[in-house]
Amino acid sequence: MLNRYMKGVLGVALLTVTGPLVVSANPIVVDTTGETYTYGATSVGQDTNYGHLEHFSVVEASDNRSRGLVAFANLPSVSGIEVARAVVRMELKQAFGARIEVYALTQSWVEGDGTADSGATYHTYNGWDDWTVSGALNDTEIPAIDEIRLPNVGSGSTGTFVEWDVTPTVRDWLDGNISNFGFLFYETLNAASASSGFHSKESTEPGVTAPQLIIDVVPGLTDVVVDKTAAIEFLSTTGQPYRLECATDLVSSGAWQGVGATVTGTGTNLYLFNAQTGSTTSRAYRIVSE
Repeated sequence: MLNRYMKGVLGVALLTVTGPLVVSANPIVVDTTGETYTYGATSVGQDTNYGHLEHFSVVEASDNRSRGLVAFANLPSVSGIEVARAVVRMELKQAFGARIEVYALTQSWVEGDGTADSGATYHTYNGWDDWTVSGALNDTEIPAIDEIRLPNVGSGSTGTFVEWDVTPTVRDWLDGNISNFGFLFYETLNAASASSGFHSKESTEPGVTAPQLIIDVVPGLTDVVVDKTAAIEFLSTTGQPYRLECATDLVSSGAWQGVGATVTGTGTNLYLFNAQTGSTTSRAYRIVSE
C-alpha cells in the first residue's frame, strides 16, 4: 500500500498536484547476487552444490526435484520512495510445459562455487547445516507470492523473458517487516515433462541476462493544502490502478475511507482523480494502490 499523505484545510482554492506522484519511467534494477538450485532425486546429486553453473533448473518430478534459489542482496535505500510494483525478471534457457511458483525464503543460504561444502544443496543451506526439510520448500513464506505458466522454448534459447510479481514481499523487505533471503522457484505440475531452466550470472553466452529484480517506485510526496474538492494528477508507467482515500479524523489511523473519485487513462497515460469530500473540516488524503 502506498502511504503518501496530503493534508487539507478548508478555504483554499482548488489545487492540482502534477509533479510529485510520477511512477518512475526508469525503474530501479537490482541484479542478482547469487543463484543455484537444490537437486533431489536419487541420492546422486543431493549433496552437490550447483552454484557455479551457467544455468539453474526448476523441475518437480519423482526422478528430478530441482528448486531454484535466487538472491537480491543489494536492495536500494528506502529513503523517500514507495514501491509501486516489483517483479523478478528471468531469461529462459529452456521450458517445456512448466508452471512455476515463487516463494520468499525465510532462511539464509550460500550460493557456493560447485566444490564440496561450498554452498546450498538439497539437504543443506550452506554446505553443512540442514534445511528445515530437505529441498528448502519448508523454509519459505506460505503461500506462494505469484505463479505463472511458462511459454515453451527449446533448449539453448535466449531472448525469452518471464516475470513474477513480488511487490508485497519487496515492500516488506524494504519496510523491515521480514528479512531478505531471496526467492525459491518451484514447479507445480510435478511431471517429468514439465521442466525449465534459466540463465544465471555465470553464463558466458553473449547477450544473456541474469535474473533481475525490477522495482517501480513512487517518489516522495510533500504535504499540500487542498480545498474540499481536490484534483490529483500523476503518471503511471505500470498501468496499475490507484484510488484516493480520505481521513475524517487526522489523529485516528483507522479513519481512512474511500472517497468519490474518477480515474481516466491506462498504461502510461494520465490518471486523474477528482474527489468531493463534502466536508468543512481539515482532511488528510492519501493515494493507495489497488
